[in-house]
Amino acid sequence: ADGNTLDDYEEGTWTPTVLGGGTAGTYETQQADGFYQKIGRDVTVRATVMLAGSISGGGTGAYLFGGLPFNMDSSDDPFGAGSISADDVNFSGTDDGGIMGITVSNPSSTDDNKLRILQTQDNQSHLELPISQAAANDFFNFTYNYRTTD
Repeated sequence: ADGNTLDDYEEGTWTPTVLGGGTAGTYETQQADGFYQKIGRDVTVRATVMLAGSISGGGTGAYLFGGLPFNMDSSDDPFGAGSISADDVNFSGTDDGGIMGITVSNPSSTDDNKLRILQTQDNQSHLELPISQAAANDFFNFTYNYRTTD
């Protein structure tokens, strides 16, 4: 029919998880709520994640959020865009006061269902927030828009 006809719309909830990019580890949450909206191949996710008052931990690599409702299309460079806010999070680096901003992004060049946290410091390139920085009561609220392979 008409090229402007909406023929693929979906919305729902999803449960974000916290894991390490190398070894997953175990990160209990006291809140992990997500909502998504998919129109065609465009997906927008929103989530609130708060780690529990005590966590098992044990992960290695980057601090990741997993469980996105659809895989990202890695051929769709620059893989999407998002914003994130954080509270009670210990950022890494030689000068924590130099953290200029944080964002979420696709952690690899593969079709996957995870996001990593990037931190920006003055006069440095983006740095992945390591999962070793994860601590009890870390709080994140984020929105991310991407194209899916579905």
